[in-house]
Amino acid sequence: ATAERHSDWAKKKIETTARLIALSAIKFDFLKHESAKLMIFDPASAASFDGFTGPYVLYTVARINSLLKKSGAKKAKINYSLLVEPEEKQLVITMDGFADATAKARANYNPSTITKYAFDLAKSYNDFYHKHSVLSAENAELIHTRLVLSKAVKTVLENALRLLSIEPVKEM
Repeated sequence: ATAERHSDWAKKKIETTARLIALSAIKFDFLKHESAKLMIFDPASAASFDGFTGPYVLYTVARINSLLKKSGAKKAKINYSLLVEPEEKQLVITMDGFADATAKARANYNPSTITKYAFDLAKSYNDFYHKHSVLSAENAELIHTRLVLSKAVKTVLENALRLLSIEPVKEM
């Protein structure tokens, strides 16, 4: 599927990206279950780009990277008071939970806490993204503020993935 979407990519880049996606699917699927619970690995479900999967979280990071690349982001004033939409507020609240999620995972030796957190943040971002334009927002100040919010989400997701030994991808 990666080769079909990116016929302009070099073979090595396609193979590397496909490998990272496949590894994320396997690692995320194994880590999303609490260790004391029985699990059955379903490769098709684990590799899905929808739902509680590693590829879904990776795709969110790649989507934000694409958005940042298209924006040609320049330094501008950030006005956090412009973030008034419920989805924007939910993103900020969800990002704030990262420290608690990692502390809970560490205290309970339970990486599934981080997988759940990463999925919740990715889902929250995608809810925001589908309801509100980032690059076509009402004014330049709001565009920039939403880009900064998007970049913050990307950073937190990348940190969560790396805690799970999953390498984020730049694009998919």
